[in-house]
Amino acid sequence: MMKRLQTQVIDVHPDLVIWQVGTNAVLRNLDPGQTGQQVEDGVARIQAGGADVVLVDPQYSPRVTERPESARGMVKLLRRIAALRHVGIFPRFEVMRDWHEQQAIPVNDFVISDGLHMNDWGYACFAQLLGDDIIRSVGAIKLGVNVPADVRTYRPM
Repeated sequence: MMKRLQTQVIDVHPDLVIWQVGTNAVLRNLDPGQTGQQVEDGVARIQAGGADVVLVDPQYSPRVTERPESARGMVKLLRRIAALRHVGIFPRFEVMRDWHEQQAIPVNDFVISDGLHMNDWGYACFAQLLGDDIIRSVGAIKLGVNVPADVRTYRPM
């Protein structure tokens, strides 16, 4: 992850970096302190290059939730880093958990058979919700864009 950060992100001078991070650390049982330091350093480097950053926490999927303490710890860690570095965070874990636990959507309806990655429906919803959050964060809603008050609720396309 950190080896590719310079060449595939910073060197291309993006305006916005959406960094999905933490899942591999949970799956590989990596040290949370070291992972947190790497993410914090990475965010600082991205910001130094002039880009805005949105962190995206791990997905709520069977392979991740079989390590509940590690998953919850990573979600908290990324929230802390986002607050510390003043960047956005998209709570994918909570959004997907809501789909399953509150909206009674079976996990198989948004995660593929590997028990980890989202399917096309899941990614489409994720993209729509993240896009809504980005629009709200830049104030485009003042320009007449119609975004619901709770952008974390799936809206049919």
